[in-house]
Amino acid sequence: MKKMRKLLSIVMAAAMALTLTVTASAVTGESPETKGSITVKNAVDNVTYKIYRIFDLKSYDTDKNAYKYEVNEDWKGFFEEGKAGAEYVEINEGGYVTWVDGKSAANFAAAAKEYVDTKKITEVDSGKKVAGQALKFENLELGYYLMVSDLKNDAICSLDTTDPDVEIEEKNADSSLVKKVWNGTNWVDANDADIGDTITYQVTVTVREGEPEGYEIHDTMGSGLTYLPSELVVKINGIEIAEGAPATEGAKAWENINPDAGETFALKFYNLEVNDVITVEYKAVLNENAFVGGEADTNKNSASLKINGKPGPDDETDTYTWKFGVHKVGVDDDATTADINLDGVKFKLHADTADGAVIAFDKLEDGVYQVCQDANCENTTHTTEVFTADGGKLTLKGLDSGTYYLEEAETLPGYNGLEASIKVEIDDEGAVKFDGEADDDKVVEVENLTGNRLPETGGMGTTLFTVGGAGLMVLAVVLLVTKKKMSSR
Repeated sequence: MKKMRKLLSIVMAAAMALTLTVTASAVTGESPETKGSITVKNAVDNVTYKIYRIFDLKSYDTDKNAYKYEVNEDWKGFFEEGKAGAEYVEINEGGYVTWVDGKSAANFAAAAKEYVDTKKITEVDSGKKVAGQALKFENLELGYYLMVSDLKNDAICSLDTTDPDVEIEEKNADSSLVKKVWNGTNWVDANDADIGDTITYQVTVTVREGEPEGYEIHDTMGSGLTYLPSELVVKINGIEIAEGAPATEGAKAWENINPDAGETFALKFYNLEVNDVITVEYKAVLNENAFVGGEADTNKNSASLKINGKPGPDDETDTYTWKFGVHKVGVDDDATTADINLDGVKFKLHADTADGAVIAFDKLEDGVYQVCQDANCENTTHTTEVFTADGGKLTLKGLDSGTYYLEEAETLPGYNGLEASIKVEIDDEGAVKFDGEADDDKVVEVENLTGNRLPETGGMGTTLFTVGGAGLMVLAVVLLVTKKKMSSR
């Protein structure tokens, strides 16, 4: 076993939210003549910090990395056989402590904090951070300390020896804002959708200030998103709260306020406390102005936190929508003429399967169609039939990722139409496959053959039937003449 100095090194590596900085010069001393201090850097204003001494440091020499610890009187019950602390340290007959190899210092800190709460252990010292002043605990007996605060997060528990002077940097000091979008399964940073789909967003704010005031959430949507104010839901600590001024003194509340220029909406909160968690969920429709993948920027929704008028953290999400194209050409039977671009060929697009629901579109211009954005896509302003134009071209825009089937519903006179629909697959990055083959241009070329040639590859086609039919006719004539000669005899 290594001496208790190993505990110090493990804790310094494992502490999840505090960084410890110890003076580098060699120091020696014997308790209680030597005193120490703990300074909390970046402490949160109006938050109370408490320290508890778990082990007493009897003597030490930092140059030799030599430390002698004994369990503090208030903590002996924590280390009794079968108790939580006994899992992490071994105590010899003289009362000296060694750390058990492989044990987690972070788990030890959590267990120690639980012991404090259960046994009501009295802190060695406590202090509340005052704005503009450093928080420092001085004239401390040397030992190994647990520090906790009002911030309800086990990760801020840290163990350290005042050796003899230590600085601890608080890393949970700032309030946070996280923004996500729902992709149908999880809250994520980006999603994709059909034009006309309703998108659900979530903003989560965690309050870390001791006496929070003037908290505002500001949200900004791009031109491709239409905000739905009636879908706004606000919760504080998991409890839904209706809009309005505080019903009673000190009650938590929120209300809409005038957004800044260019913003979509803004919310102001009242009577928040440290560790409060604000959750705001709201919806928007991906509208006809949405940017389509490959054309321009994504459809962004950003949120930011303001505290007493000062900018705080912000975050944003992206929503994508996609497109693909069709090039329709006519191929001459005898290949004596060049391929012809076919305008006016009718197509339909099915969702999921070859006989799935037919998707409705708005016609933007000849040969360019966009998924309809209205809730009712069956009215007369929309169409499920789309046509090639401008050189046999067709573009279908505003599509979610997924599987589609392109049906050639009607071709031009003199041409044979496709016998089977074309499978179209769009992934969540906008890449497109046609019948399983990737196409970087995202355009499928569809050929129609003239009437005396079937639209398939290989085979003799109608040529075989023509030659065979002529041969049969010649044979019939020969047989007829032969029969007449035999009859005349």
